[in-house]
Amino acid sequence: EGMDCGVEVAEEKVLTVILDKSGKVFFYVGVPEDRPEETTLTPDGLRKIIQEHQKQPDPILVIKSQPDALYQSLIDVLDEIEICQVKKYALAPFTPEDQDWLAAYTNSKLTLDHHHSIER
Repeated sequence: EGMDCGVEVAEEKVLTVILDKSGKVFFYVGVPEDRPEETTLTPDGLRKIIQEHQKQPDPILVIKSQPDALYQSLIDVLDEIEICQVKKYALAPFTPEDQDWLAAYTNSKLTLDHHHSIER
């Protein structure tokens, strides 16, 4: 079992929100899959996701912010945490692994977008 932080937490209890430098918001529940999901800092976006996640017992929210992410994005997420009355949340470091994972996603997305523009 991966016990690196000394606390064992059921993966599905953890919602991780990642803020990138372009103001985008990504999230995943549990361990990062191949594709992060993208959302927005709106009542229709992140708030819905947090509210949905809060319905399970002992939910935990983790915020990871790229070093050059917009400070306002972090404030907005903290506002949503307040609005949704999240009991347990943490700010976690944005690791090189996170960076690779996100870069792989954005690059594959860019490639797809590029193909679409060629087809037109």
